[in-house]
Amino acid sequence: MKKLAPFALALTLVASPVIAQEVAPGDRIGTDIGAISTALSERGYEVRKTEREDGKVEVYAVREGRRFEIYVDPETGVVTRVKEKH
Repeated sequence: MKKLAPFALALTLVASPVIAQEVAPGDRIGTDIGAISTALSERGYEVRKTEREDGKVEVYAVREGRRFEIYVDPETGVVTRVKEKH
């Protein structure tokens, strides 16, 4: 029985649903507004508004009742800043 425990644990981890993760600076999420919105939605964010400003894509989103401004470099798709709004 003890030999099966590691196998059962591995199977549980593989079969578990992906838990929504917060986005952080350095994450690559997409180079266009559609890809960025999809990536954020998959991580549990509700995208409320997107706009291009100062060479960046600025996304206003809500996750678990918290409001965020997320800035993405449209050339690389990398998140450059995440700011929680209070």
